[in-house]
Amino acid sequence: RMATVTFDGQSLWVKRTTHLSTFGDYYGAEHEPILTTIIVTRSTTHTLSLGVPAQTTWDLSGIEFAAYPYPTAIRGIGYSPFRDCQYPGGSSQPSIQDLREDLFRLFHTSNAIRTYSAKGVNGHVPALANEIGLPVYAGAWIDYPPKTTIEEDDAEVQALISLACTTDLEGVIVGNEHFLRSERTPADIDYLLRLIREVRSGIHSTCGKDVPITTAEIDNLMFDWASGTSSVIKGIAPVYLPVLDELDFVMPHTYPFWNWMPLIFRMN
Repeated sequence: RMATVTFDGQSLWVKRTTHLSTFGDYYGAEHEPILTTIIVTRSTTHTLSLGVPAQTTWDLSGIEFAAYPYPTAIRGIGYSPFRDCQYPGGSSQPSIQDLREDLFRLFHTSNAIRTYSAKGVNGHVPALANEIGLPVYAGAWIDYPPKTTIEEDDAEVQALISLACTTDLEGVIVGNEHFLRSERTPADIDYLLRLIREVRSGIHSTCGKDVPITTAEIDNLMFDWASGTSSVIKGIAPVYLPVLDELDFVMPHTYPFWNWMPLIFRMN
């Protein structure tokens, strides 16, 4: 039996109760405090509900609400729908209901999301996000060479073009750190450029839309760092410049902790 907390009818938290044969009922075992964030985006009445089935006991020590201003610097959240023991191509995949529950939370905690693939369960995310008014940037997972085949990458590209034509996207992302995982040769740049151009022309020719296009890559491959410093960018890395010239906006991944760098850097 499950004890639940819901917000506006959508599940926020679920806990399985334990059976106590002495009393013939079910009891929610002691649990660490539950902390969740809800960003109210609409001026209306909201409902928080706590529920347990019949013959179930759940002791509550208190409920606390705290209001904070929303941080304006957060543009969106990267969303992958896979849960425990789930992965792309695995036997267990998230259900549509799982996606709806996730997107409900994300609607109240972010102002946009991005996906990493256009195929499989990820392909359902844009339409479901459109239903609730959550802006979405859809991605195509590109891995050739060396980890996949050209056919698999082409399938991702075609799926992304289809999503751009059938759903409302804020932008499309062709590849996620593809250059990092490649051999980092000019041929890898040419391959990524070909797919970016294929997506752009495919969207135009298929449905006549003009959807902003980018690719996601780590900052130390995109930018040329000033000599002797880890916090000043002096320009664009020459090898990556052709890619940036092809994009409508830039999506760099910054990892200050892993790169032993300050959290804030400046571009000259």
